[in-house]
Amino acid sequence: AQVKLLADGEVDGYRAERRYLRRDGSTFWVLAAASVLRSERTGRPLYFILQITDIDRQKQAEAALAESESRWNSALEGGGQGVWDHDIRRNKVFYSRTWKLMRGFDPDEEVSSGQEDWLARVHPDDRERDATQRATGPSPPNRVRTGLSTRVR
Repeated sequence: AQVKLLADGEVDGYRAERRYLRRDGSTFWVLAAASVLRSERTGRPLYFILQITDIDRQKQAEAALAESESRWNSALEGGGQGVWDHDIRRNKVFYSRTWKLMRGFDPDEEVSSGQEDWLARVHPDDRERDATQRATGPSPPNRVRTGLSTRVR
């Protein structure tokens, strides 16, 4: 179907992940990218260009990571453990499904990680101390700040 769209000029090219068979019958993943070279005079296709890149190792690594994450999440949920993780360098926060449920959020809800929203979830008696500790900024690279203990509501 994509080749016909390409030949008819409805698309300039396409990329797709596909599984192919090796001579021995085993499968492997590829990233296939196709385009067409057309006649300048008529616009008709002269050549189809297909580039195939073996991405089998990448797909295996993605599957292994997904399996590992699934086991980790099952262990956390089974133990009733909620986790949040703040990647200071990227300023990204991850909240586990159990953490969200423990805090009264829908597990599929996007939880804001903004400072004001975070402070609104901190126990009122701890807000000033938490804000002061957060305002000092991240620790130097390769050092972890310890000792931040905050009650949440």
